[in-house]
Amino acid sequence: MFTILLDNGHGINTPGKCSPKKADGTRFREYKFARTIVTNIATKLKALGYNVITVTPEQEDISLGERVRRINKSVKQYGSGNCLMISVHVNAAGSAD
Repeated sequence: MFTILLDNGHGINTPGKCSPKKADGTRFREYKFARTIVTNIATKLKALGYNVITVTPEQEDISLGERVRRINKSVKQYGSGNCLMISVHVNAAGSAD
């Protein structure tokens, strides 16, 4: 079975990684948006029959070394020819529009 590994970028505790505050006090948060995207991708891929693993299911950021360890563990389990890794990141813009 083909396995797709999804990494949803930075965590809630990563400094920066958000837009400036809008007039209403809200701001775009990369960790939240990336997790929403990964959840949607995972749902659709699972419906198509793929084995999907979210590398970073927690809200807090983890080190790059820990991400690599988790990815390598899955690759060892499923085989390097049977895995695809996608890391979802977005950039916050300075414009409130």
